[in-house]
Amino acid sequence: MKFKIPKYRALIALLLLYLLVRLYIIDYPIFENGGEASRDFLVASHITKYHEYPLVGPFNGGTYNLIKNSPVYYYLISLPLFFINDIFTLIYLNILLQLLSIALIYKLADQLFGQKVATLAGLLFAFTPEILRESNSIWPPYVMQPFANLSYLFLLTAYLKK
Repeated sequence: MKFKIPKYRALIALLLLYLLVRLYIIDYPIFENGGEASRDFLVASHITKYHEYPLVGPFNGGTYNLIKNSPVYYYLISLPLFFINDIFTLIYLNILLQLLSIALIYKLADQLFGQKVATLAGLLFAFTPEILRESNSIWPPYVMQPFANLSYLFLLTAYLKK
């Protein structure tokens, strides 16, 4: 008799394991990425405190003041700060968004290759050292990752229904 894992039990176990690991190794994120996490927190906190909504964000740190960050990113990260205005709120938001990324990658791989490959893809993504490091800080590429994965899922769904 062949043992079959229920459809999403592996995904739920993967998400719970990732959440436990991430919550265990949270560190103070102030100096990550050259201080950009603190700058982003200050801009988002300013939005929540003074209700001023900028049309452009501050300069991007690595571009020698040539490119400004998108204000959409700051609007997104300011939403949870309306409830609890703390830098760790942004870290928890980032962890939740990465959990969403893991679920979306699992769903993509499941639709393309099956449950075993989806579980492996979820494990590889969730426990890559760079991904674990990413969840300890807030930065625009880290926050936008689940939205990119969601667009891939929409693209795949449209392609498969064609």
